[in-house]
Amino acid sequence: MRNKVLVFAMVVMVFSGCESVSYDITIEAVAPNWTSDNKVVFVKQKRIWEVRHTVSGEMSYMKAESTWLYEVNVDGSGKEEKGLLFSIPKGINSLSSAGDWVVIGASKHGEIWVVRRDGSELIEVGEGFYPDFSPDGSKIVYEKGYVVVSDTGVNIIHQGIWVMNRDGSNNHPIWGDSINRMPAWSSDGGRIALERDEGRGDRDIWIIDTSGSNRVKLLDTEFQYPIGPFVWAPADTNAIIVYNTIYYLDSFAQIDTSRGLPGASYYGWSPNGEYLIGIDTEGVFIMRVNGTNKVYINP
Repeated sequence: MRNKVLVFAMVVMVFSGCESVSYDITIEAVAPNWTSDNKVVFVKQKRIWEVRHTVSGEMSYMKAESTWLYEVNVDGSGKEEKGLLFSIPKGINSLSSAGDWVVIGASKHGEIWVVRRDGSELIEVGEGFYPDFSPDGSKIVYEKGYVVVSDTGVNIIHQGIWVMNRDGSNNHPIWGDSINRMPAWSSDGGRIALERDEGRGDRDIWIIDTSGSNRVKLLDTEFQYPIGPFVWAPADTNAIIVYNTIYYLDSFAQIDTSRGLPGASYYGWSPNGEYLIGIDTEGVFIMRVNGTNKVYINP
């Protein structure tokens, strides 16, 4: 997305009076999520774009990307830079935190990275997408896969849902079906929600245990596009957000009641149960679960 924060644009060159080139810088907050102590951790992303203006239209190309790890208080105050993560394009699209650790999904090449909350000890631990920590931070569930770049384009090879230790060891599938996507570890540590892309607008939401057994279909939807990531409530609430609806579950992981939320993509429910974070057309926000006290994060 290039419409979050436009810092500057300037024309630097003109060719024969017919074509000009300018450079835009965009800065935005991406991949927000909660820390265990009710702070919000996110990535500040800076991109430099080359914009070519011709008689036939305008074309943009990303020239550079840098990303930093940040934390901020629930009211938007106390924003703190923790460290530079990457100075080359990574396409970060997901982040999860538990204890002293953060796991990051970098979609450009399908990489999974782990870093301490203070920005130190950044290491690559696996290959895949949408990693999510177990509540104790010891394990990571993720969508196994990798990116293939060829003359015909960019393809993602999907290999189902896998679990590994935080350091990448004991890596194994728990439901290795290629149509399984975007897993999310429950706050009680015992369950995982995921999307099964059956094709032709048939996307089902399932809940399984951490070994891949006890599979229960929660929802059968007709969405054409992915509807995750899924957001689990604190353990004592037994609820999950799918798209922009809260589903309260019974003891059999079936829907008991539901409640709609303001239109947005939601990414996390605070450990104290009081706040949600999400992204809408204005950027990353924090708000109370009832929709009040909405605050936007200025990256």
